Amino acid sequence: DDLKAKSGDLAADARNLMDDKVHRVSDSARSVGQRIESQATRQAESAAEVLRESRESMGEFMASAQDKLVHAKGAVGDATQQMKESAQARLDAVKTSAEAVADSTAGSTKGLLGTIKDSVSKVRDFVGGTLDAMRHTGEKTVPSSAVEESVIPAHVTVSNESAAVDPRQRVLSKEYIDSVCEDLIKLYQRRPEEQFFRHYDREAVFEDPVSQAKGLYEIEGIFETHRRVFAKSSTLERSWKLESSEPIVVVVKLLQQYTFPVIPKQVTVDHIIRLHLNEEGKIIKHEDTWYGRELPGSNMKLLGTDLAERMRRINALFAVSVVEV
Repeated sequence: DDLKAKSGDLAADARNLMDDKVHRVSDSARSVGQRIESQATRQAESAAEVLRESRESMGEFMASAQDKLVHAKGAVGDATQQMKESAQARLDAVKTSAEAVADSTAGSTKGLLGTIKDSVSKVRDFVGGTLDAMRHTGEKTVPSSAVEESVIPAHVTVSNESAAVDPRQRVLSKEYIDSVCEDLIKLYQRRPEEQFFRHYDREAVFEDPVSQAKGLYEIEGIFETHRRVFAKSSTLERSWKLESSEPIVVVVKLLQQYTFPVIPKQVTVDHIIRLHLNEEGKIIKHEDTWYGRELPGSNMKLLGTDLAERMRRINALFAVSVVEV
């Protein structure tokens, strides 16, 4: 009964968080539309002011020209008319452009909000399934005998001299893989400091069941969001091994306990992480599965769009926007 109550609380928290995110996206889109409309209005007003000043200046010019060059009245009149028509054409162009931008923004925002609203129920079902798995396995403990030691195949252990000659052997060395995994654990322990991202490629991709980040900037935003969402993150069990040397794949297993702020809620997540490294030893893909379950696939589609992947991208972008704010 206590587990069911905790699961209900977590589901309610997840629904509230999802609703809050939808409202935030809607408010952000509305704010963007208002800013664009305001900017267009200012541009139109500025163009009108320029036109007014041009007309005043032209009036003075015409008076002076009439006194000095009576015979040039016809030419001045033609030039004045051309300038008026040009100014009016520019004003019309600015107004047309502003209206087009406003209509395009409003249409895009409406379409995005419609897609989000249509997919919220399905996403909630996905989150509910994830929470059910957490409820059934959240209390599991891993015996120490089952924890794998950091295993690096013997054939990739090299001397310092050979590592200096062959960078690939340095990447495959136990010392280098240990440093990558130690930095990774610091990130999961709410320490998104710059030095712990040193092994990531700038174009790296991060994926877990609720988010999909592209590029180092977004990945930094994901871990900064973790730091803000949770009051504490403790590593209960940890292990890693080199799964493949061609391509280079390192598997990291973490049993992580997260504590929520304000309310005394804790949840334990069994992370199974696959790090894909390039020849320079940089992480190009970080794939985090919970309890060994596959990442959400393409079983939820609407108009040919993968809803699960779309929502994971929205979650990552939302996390980055929160960090920026």
